Amino acid sequence: MPVTASYNIAIIDQHPLVRFAVSRIILDKKSAITVVFDDCHLREKNLPELVKAAPDCLVLDPADYQDGAWLPIIQELLALLPNLDVIFLASQLSVPHTVLALENGVRAIVGKTSCVSDLALAIAAVREGKYWVEGTGVVRNLFMHTKTLRYLHRNTQVHGLTPRELEVTRCIVDGCTNRDIGKQFSISEETVKRHLSN
Repeated sequence: MPVTASYNIAIIDQHPLVRFAVSRIILDKKSAITVVFDDCHLREKNLPELVKAAPDCLVLDPADYQDGAWLPIIQELLALLPNLDVIFLASQLSVPHTVLALENGVRAIVGKTSCVSDLALAIAAVREGKYWVEGTGVVRNLFMHTKTLRYLHRNTQVHGLTPRELEVTRCIVDGCTNRDIGKQFSISEETVKRHLSN
């Protein structure tokens, strides 16, 4: 995707100081980037206003939403604004949530403790249609997650795991609880325990 002359950004974060700082970072880059929407929380009542602002990019802190409640919001926004680039500005994001975010339309993940230049790099990457994940910790965790999944996949025959047992094992490696796994696969905690004991 070629970089256009102008690029409009919406910022959603519950901390006014963060919104102000992000706006200043964006405006200081001497590019054709404009902040067109700035609010503390994305709610049903201000969603039409956001859509009307027609941002090219949304910078959002997923921690402002409990238990992954950001997912339906992102899905709804991407249905309304299919060319929207989404950047998570997160204080922390687990590997499963990082993978979930990237699988559901998030184009970049930047830590709130990052350098100013990291946000600029993320914006530049998504403007070019690329993905961008900041932080050696996140990248290292994603690498270990992928490495573990490859190992489990290669050794499925050796260990005799069924596909479901493999999925449950992957969730355990990701740090999910039995209750989380049960909810994810619509099975009881007892069934999860049975898969683990096998």
